[in-house]
Amino acid sequence: VYVLFKSNRLLKKQTGDKGEFSFNELPEGDKVYLYASSEKAKQQVKIELSNATWAFKDDRKRAMMVGGNKDFEMIGFQGVGVQPMAFAKQIKEPGKEALMEDIVVVGFGVKKQKKELGYAVTQIAGQELQNGMNLRNALAGKVAGLVVAEPANPGAAANIRIRGVGTILNDASPLYVVNGMPVEEGIVLNKIEPNDIQSIDVLKDAAATAMYGARGANGVIVITTKNATSIGKLKIDLSKKGNIASLEVVTPSEGNGISVARKFYAPVYKSIATKERTDFRENIYWNPVIQTNKEGIADIEFYNSDATTTFRAIAEGLSATGLTGRTEATYAVRPALSLDAKIPPYLTIGDKALLPLNIKNNSAETMDLDISASVSEGFEIDKFTDKKQLTAGEATEILVPLKALKVSKGTIRFVASGNYGTEILSLPVEASEKGFYVSVTCAGTGTEKYNFSVKNMIPGSLKTDLKVFHSIEGQLVNGIESMLREPYGCFEQTSSSTYPNIFVLKYLRETGKSNPAIEQKAMGLIEKGYKRLIGFETSENGFEWFGKAPAHEALTAYGLLEFTDMQAFLDVDKKMLERTKAFLLKRRDGNGGFQMKSGGYDQFASVPGKIANIYIVYAFTQAGIGNEIQPEYKAAVLKALQSKDAYQMAMMAIAASNMKDEASYSILMKQLGNSYTSAGFQSETSVVNSRDISLKVESLSLYVLAISRDKKPDLPKMAALLSTIVSFKSYYGYGSTQATVLALNALITYSKILNSSPDNIDPEFVLNNKKVISGNEATAAIQEGDNDFNVTYDKKAQTVPFSLQVGYNTYTPPNSDNSSLQLSTKLSASDSKVGETLRMSVSVQNKQNILQPMAIAKLGIPAGLSLQTWQLKELMDKKQVAYYEIFDNYLVLYWMGFAASETKQINLDLKAEIPGNYRGKASNTYLYYTPEYKHWNEGLEVTIKQ
Repeated sequence: VYVLFKSNRLLKKQTGDKGEFSFNELPEGDKVYLYASSEKAKQQVKIELSNATWAFKDDRKRAMMVGGNKDFEMIGFQGVGVQPMAFAKQIKEPGKEALMEDIVVVGFGVKKQKKELGYAVTQIAGQELQNGMNLRNALAGKVAGLVVAEPANPGAAANIRIRGVGTILNDASPLYVVNGMPVEEGIVLNKIEPNDIQSIDVLKDAAATAMYGARGANGVIVITTKNATSIGKLKIDLSKKGNIASLEVVTPSEGNGISVARKFYAPVYKSIATKERTDFRENIYWNPVIQTNKEGIADIEFYNSDATTTFRAIAEGLSATGLTGRTEATYAVRPALSLDAKIPPYLTIGDKALLPLNIKNNSAETMDLDISASVSEGFEIDKFTDKKQLTAGEATEILVPLKALKVSKGTIRFVASGNYGTEILSLPVEASEKGFYVSVTCAGTGTEKYNFSVKNMIPGSLKTDLKVFHSIEGQLVNGIESMLREPYGCFEQTSSSTYPNIFVLKYLRETGKSNPAIEQKAMGLIEKGYKRLIGFETSENGFEWFGKAPAHEALTAYGLLEFTDMQAFLDVDKKMLERTKAFLLKRRDGNGGFQMKSGGYDQFASVPGKIANIYIVYAFTQAGIGNEIQPEYKAAVLKALQSKDAYQMAMMAIAASNMKDEASYSILMKQLGNSYTSAGFQSETSVVNSRDISLKVESLSLYVLAISRDKKPDLPKMAALLSTIVSFKSYYGYGSTQATVLALNALITYSKILNSSPDNIDPEFVLNNKKVISGNEATAAIQEGDNDFNVTYDKKAQTVPFSLQVGYNTYTPPNSDNSSLQLSTKLSASDSKVGETLRMSVSVQNKQNILQPMAIAKLGIPAGLSLQTWQLKELMDKKQVAYYEIFDNYLVLYWMGFAASETKQINLDLKAEIPGNYRGKASNTYLYYTPEYKHWNEGLEVTIKQ
């Protein structure tokens, strides 16, 4: 019996005569993988833990598992959510650790070395796929003979074909094998993110049929994920006649029982009569441990989904001698009366869509139908044809008028009743604001008077949010939520919405405060962020904004810092950390600095090298690495002092504290104090080339963090600096993502030193001479034009921070005079017909004669039009954009930079899908690290006719 740990340790134990075994020192509350094989050839093996016990020994509280295998009766191989595997012959003595060798896995796990492959195999490296919206689009154009075919039905998913159409049923889908296990096409194309893929092997010739049976006749796509390879280098040998059993086990915490991972979710319905179709699962049933009787027959039972379609059932298994077998069958499901409808994925207020409702009579008799539709609040359905007669086998299409009245998210419900009963179809529908979003924030920690203007507001769009933060964790969560409102397509964006959650958890644990709701939410964001972040590692073992080589040294340093802090809460890949550290150390130039990759503005070369050097040293020391960078550290201290730049000096003051260099820390802090004036600090720029408010927040936050390292921190000064930082709070956080991360870190550091919570006394709020209360809507007090907001604190309650957020939409563009970019969007025509295409021209211009850093354009697409993903991928392949994503009903385009006075031109061919009158959301562009300065364009309008 073997136990495999996530840390790549493998332990082996010989069982007793009755099959009993035990393992000591297992991790608590974590997953381990058990594998067993018999020394006797062809003997079948089963792992049983039903009578297992757990013991906790001495003060280490490590679990000891005791299990048994009494009968050796299970046939073949069990894989429970993990890759089938056999283990290397180099395993050492029982109880000793062993490593495993790297091989290629093909043929459901049958081993062959790469040099032995004599058939047509095309391999795609994972980094080639990381920027595709989905795997279907990412594969397009990568493999000769592989075609991503657009279906005739508009809006339906594209099909992947390797050998064209070769069956009567037009079923030519290739076989998909993920980590050695065959899986359904829907799982691969819809559930697996390209960022998670290590490699793809595409088999195209007749050898695929020989290896995989008839199912391989249409080609085979073998996918290896990073999760599969991260557990170690596996030698997989299933070509022999022996058998292996496997089991995934969650080890308990003290006092809890065994938890075996669930295999597959399948609903159980009380009745087979479907009143309303809501279940549209793609995978209906999966069971890896079915055992046949001696005639080779096994009975299974499952419930279909509500989809009216053709299902394919596939059975695969092993015989008692280890031989493989496979068969499949298809069956069609269709009710006597079927309904289907197409709904726009996004609508804006005022849109009038004509929804195509398709009805088909699948019975052998004529049907007289009564048709109705209802929709959630916020939408309105106009009159349509509500009676229809359909002969046997006849189908028809009815256009259902739908209007979006206000911001809403709900359901539209279609009902058709006839002599064969009633058919109901429910689909989600959503509408968002139109126009331009304007946000005003008043925030602080003391008595203050504010004045702000509300101009040209669209009626009904006003929203207010007045909060008083009586707990630091509430303030932190609010700051994180601000960042989650913005796109998160790149490494730094994902990091910045993940990193602050680590501060939250550290604070709650170190202060002994328990808030299960906040902890659960923070942990979920950390886990989600980590899984996404590891996909941005480049082939050079560093990190880059979109995972493309060459890696960016400063961003890699940021990743090293973040992943190091994550280790307290997640099982971070230690090998990945070592690779990251080694990459940065290799970039040392021998002169006290680091080599920076060149490549022009499109490689973010606008970040000054001198600041990047200092940031890398700072990140190394924050990650606990100091001895290996002594020359670089000394050079960075000297350069920071010579620069008299507050941002650089504050970072190096923190680094000096990490290095226990009290002399340098004192000199840097003295110079920092002398350079701080009532106007704030003077800083050139930051490691991400931020400016204005974002740069001020970054510098001030670093200064607060540097003060906290003093043996006797100046708490009044920290409080005053934080008050200034809080006053900069906006809809987007405290400036850019980097600024917000540092601000939240400073807030939590101050709170831990202060060791007390803010007072429970709320300040008095008066808005336009009306008293308003935190937690309540203040919209009634807002007026068009100038608004006065007065905040009065009791002297004893000066530490309570507050925030008033006022947001509304307007048709008048709130363009910033400080915007460095200018946007222009237009459609080639204002009307179209279903099935036609319209060209959308997008122009983004750098108005200044200087190099600009990372930029973003958020483009509102009218609801009746759809993007063509092949074209988006082509934009990246031709390097017209660095990356794209769909976020909050926007198409978001990224550029790593703009040359002086450069204009970037993008053309998109949009397909007319659903008839109606539509107006897209307003579009905008801005420099990523200066989000407060935007340039807007009005939403595009289009009329689509049937």
